[in-house]
Amino acid sequence: MVTPTTMDDLHVREAVSTDEPFLRQMLAIAADWRNAEASPLSDPLPEPLASYVRGFGGPTDFGTVASTEDRDIGAAWCRLFPPEDPGYGYVGPDVPEVAIAVIAGLRGVGIGAHLMAAVLAQARRREFPAVSLSVAPDNPAAALYRRFGFENARVEHDAQTMVRRLR
Repeated sequence: MVTPTTMDDLHVREAVSTDEPFLRQMLAIAADWRNAEASPLSDPLPEPLASYVRGFGGPTDFGTVASTEDRDIGAAWCRLFPPEDPGYGYVGPDVPEVAIAVIAGLRGVGIGAHLMAAVLAQARRREFPAVSLSVAPDNPAAALYRRFGFENARVEHDAQTMVRRLR
């Protein structure tokens, strides 16, 4: 596997509709973060997981993909969810939810921070009031989210919903 030796080797670009299969792979990693080699998700995906990737590329979808010269290695993307079909980190119809993942072996080296910074910049440009996400309390990524200004909005036994206000 080729890994970035410096952050100069990392390329971050906007996610597009043709990234949906890769976003699905990243969703598997995010959903099974404790497993270093996340297994493929079932097909069809169970709800509400399927809603995070199905038909990605709509007018309110946005995100970023990180890559090296030869392959994609991580992604962060946002979607709006309606109140009647909320995602795990739902806080309101005008607050998109962030999903983020980096492939095993490359976590903890700053790739997630680059992805998060890029997706927050996209959300600000689109003038969203906030973004939200759901994370297990023992997930090390929760520390990254706090560094980016996410705060707990709701805490349940196995997940916390975090919100980052943008205005």
